[in-house]
Amino acid sequence: MKKLAVLLTLLFSSLFSFAQLSNKHWLPPLHARTNGLVSDHYIYLSTPNPTPFPVTVTTGNGTPINGSPFIISQANPMRVLIGNAQPSPMFIDISDVNSIESDKGLILEGLKDFYVSFRVRSGNHAEILVSKGKTGKGTNFRLGSLPQQYDTSIRNFVSSFMATEDNTNVNLSDYDSGVTFLSGTGNITLSSQTFTLNKGQSVVVSGDTDTLANLTGFVGALLTSDKPIVVNTGNATAGIAPADPADPFFSGQDFNLDQIVPFDQIGNQYIVVKGNGSNRSELPLIIATQDNTEVFVNGNTLPIVTLNAGDYFLIPTNNYQGTSNNSNMYIESNNPIYVYQVLAGSESDATTGLNFIPPLSCYWQRKVDMIPDYNIIGNTLYAQSKIIIVTESGSQVLVNNNPIIGASQAVQGNSGWITYRINGPSQNIVVESTGALAVGVFGTDGNAAGFGGYFSGFGGEPEDTNITICSNSVIDLLDAIEGNPITGGFWTPSLNSGTNIFDATLDSQGEYLYSYDITCDGITIPETVTINVSFEQLPFAGTDTTKSFCASESPFNLFTLLGTTDNSGNWTLNGVPRTNGFIDPSIDSAGDYIYTIPATSACEAVSATV
Repeated sequence: MKKLAVLLTLLFSSLFSFAQLSNKHWLPPLHARTNGLVSDHYIYLSTPNPTPFPVTVTTGNGTPINGSPFIISQANPMRVLIGNAQPSPMFIDISDVNSIESDKGLILEGLKDFYVSFRVRSGNHAEILVSKGKTGKGTNFRLGSLPQQYDTSIRNFVSSFMATEDNTNVNLSDYDSGVTFLSGTGNITLSSQTFTLNKGQSVVVSGDTDTLANLTGFVGALLTSDKPIVVNTGNATAGIAPADPADPFFSGQDFNLDQIVPFDQIGNQYIVVKGNGSNRSELPLIIATQDNTEVFVNGNTLPIVTLNAGDYFLIPTNNYQGTSNNSNMYIESNNPIYVYQVLAGSESDATTGLNFIPPLSCYWQRKVDMIPDYNIIGNTLYAQSKIIIVTESGSQVLVNNNPIIGASQAVQGNSGWITYRINGPSQNIVVESTGALAVGVFGTDGNAAGFGGYFSGFGGEPEDTNITICSNSVIDLLDAIEGNPITGGFWTPSLNSGTNIFDATLDSQGEYLYSYDITCDGITIPETVTINVSFEQLPFAGTDTTKSFCASESPFNLFTLLGTTDNSGNWTLNGVPRTNGFIDPSIDSAGDYIYTIPATSACEAVSATV
């Protein structure tokens, strides 16, 4: 008999980050088997930052979508319509499947960190796909989708990827030899496929389940690249339950989609919380990344299964433990695994959704701020919706500043964690815990459509960080550290503010150490992380001044009035661009001649007025 050791080092020092709060996001496009499956679909943008800032949204080739940029803040999340049907920038027609596309998918970038969820609905289907931000970038992935037992006219598997750099070579392999891929020019039956993409280009691969091997043969496929890519995967649509001729109501399908992370962001310990689905549909999907991977459930000493790389296993629903309104399952393994949770909004098998689950980490953030309209897609309310919460034992949890009503559920096999499954308030939700926190949502409109979305582990283990700031900046140095360091530590050398505030006019550039203690599963250890601060000199646009001219005077160089500056800026007169800084009093108008040096990556724009 073998007992898997629960090593605290996995929780303390693994490189998990799951930073879905990011200043840049990528959304590769998708494909449904028939165009009529797709109705309105949106991106939802939100941020914990109280100061408004713009988010640009472009297609893969850099073309802004209508309305971009969008101004968001903590008090002003944003819903943006992307399309009402397939094809659209996010749902491609079969003619574009299995080919390199330049103007599909979305790239989102902001001045500050923000969350992105992509949501799609139709009369009978719904899903929420949550962007993983920069953490989603990587070079090795195992693709998940629902293993299916029979075909209908609308089922498929679908995976997509987008390059983040030019000349990216991507290889798709290790799937069943009988898998048949769709394309605009006919079916493809290659044992592997290779694509070379430039930055922003994407590929969607898909197969219909009218081919026997496509029911399960693509689950666990290997996707690798030589430069970072971002990956979406799942089904549009699928059902995991067997057909039931005696009760066809339960033999349904739904969208099951999510964005995933690469090998270096997964782990060995997971907790899943059950939705409202039947024993036929709520089956956690495990995919191994290494041979001889043993999977254990709820602290049992014997593995429930042993898998080789690329193999998958559906854990039976009877392994959930707890109450009917709050049951969970603890999953651990001796090698890193992918965990995809299939959950449903109701007993109907037609209300499933797919959540990609993060590994446990004591560096999860302690606040999810916020999930906008968590039970709404477009103008459709999914009234039967719930919130899933995983947090450390003994934590105090608030939802919209109110204590949770209802008991927590202990996790069998790992006493360091508890779970909740609660009814949420309407529309926007903010969840806060005194311990590490992950939050998911799921719901249904009743019997015809369901969804799942996991806002998981925002932040991760702090990493040594290099930053460049403007020479006049004032920043929170703790916030600048990549990952999620614990508050209450101390700085070496200390900052002039006596707090975490770094003032470039008072503090020197160089290396700063942040030291703190973190407690997980009752054990406290010291940690130190380094941040290296360098300055970019704030440019000088000149000194504001006033000058009068006689209309008969000769042309005059306005630069001579500004003082010592450079010629990297641009002149405007009353907001209208000018080609240079010369004024000809005989023909030019009076007014404000403004010289502006544009913003850089570190410094804001500066200007001077004559």
